[in-house]
Amino acid sequence: MTNPAETTIADKPREWLSYAEAASEIHVHKETIGRWVRAGKIKVSRFSKKAVYIKRSDLYRAFEEAAQNPG
Repeated sequence: MTNPAETTIADKPREWLSYAEAASEIHVHKETIGRWVRAGKIKVSRFSKKAVYIKRSDLYRAFEEAAQNPG
């Protein structure tokens, strides 16, 4: 087991994910992420005109809600 004091930033999961990264992380299609965003189930943050990212905690909250309420 590693010492927490020896953990580097590279060892920690990224907080912000692209649509593709988010889809890959929870094993859904990228379009599913887009539908959830358009439906307001996931908030996004725009860091530039083209850079749109999803906060990892928001992704998992939406994923858990979808698992509890399929359909």
